[in-house]
Amino acid sequence: MHRPESVDDYIAARRRLIFDDLLEFLLGLALRRRRGERRDDPEVPVSAKIDSRIRDGFPSS
Repeated sequence: MHRPESVDDYIAARRRLIFDDLLEFLLGLALRRRRGERRDDPEVPVSAKIDSRIRDGFPSS
């Protein structure tokens, strides 16, 4: 990603970095759950409007 030869190469590299970050986060979360670790973070209420805006940002499958 330091010097992609094309826009397509840049997009592919960026998607891979995002995937790697998400995978690392999810694996860490799964590990904490397996160990039985809990965090007492406050719950953040999400309205239907916010939920739909978030979901609309993902590509359709």
